Amino acid sequence: MLGTRETKEDSESAMIFLSSKIVAAVVLLNAQEPAKVPEVERYLTTIAVEKAVHTPKDYTNRYLGSGMVNGSLVYFYRTRSGANVGASVSQDRRRVLVVPAPSEP
Repeated sequence: MLGTRETKEDSESAMIFLSSKIVAAVVLLNAQEPAKVPEVERYLTTIAVEKAVHTPKDYTNRYLGSGMVNGSLVYFYRTRSGANVGASVSQDRRRVLVVPAPSEP
């Protein structure tokens, strides 16, 4: 898993690159046990947010919901610091963009 960060005007965004093996494993788990992974994209954004934002092992970023933003499905999370972020998955599921989000999705 690779990532890159960019800061512009005090806002930091991150692009997380997922390996094809990780994506394939999540898709397979979804097919075999949909109760554990009901939404592939949501699961991938959970992984990406955990990597993009400092998240201690004993903390889980809280999922707030999802919505359409400029034609893309965005998943919203509240981080340990209390900040909200939005995460969107590319069509090939290999890249996840994580950006600051408003306090209410």
